[in-house]
Amino acid sequence: MSSAIFTVRHLPLATYSEMQNDIFFVMYNSFNDFLQGLTKSSKYLEEELYQRASQKNNLLLTLFITSLCIVVLSIPILFPAVNSVNKTRDRILLLFLDIPNTFIEELGSRCEQFLGSIFSED
Repeated sequence: MSSAIFTVRHLPLATYSEMQNDIFFVMYNSFNDFLQGLTKSSKYLEEELYQRASQKNNLLLTLFITSLCIVVLSIPILFPAVNSVNKTRDRILLLFLDIPNTFIEELGSRCEQFLGSIFSED
């Protein structure tokens, strides 16, 4: 290591190149610990991000399955209520359809007479 540093120290600046064996040797050995630290730090960051993503993925999957179960369980509960409302609506509509037209016309004429008598008094 000492001889490589001595050689690099006495090289002219114009001849510096990373491809020279002495310069590569010095840089590799000088920055190897730093490189290993960066690699280790990057690995820890990657693992932490993967764990966070995995936790979020599990949470979203749980929420999706829970909401799907709620929807599936609410269908049998809501179906009879909706069916009952539809039957009641049909019965009410049939009641209004069963009123004869002559009776409706008679009630309409009575209403017109009543409204006419109210407006004539004013």
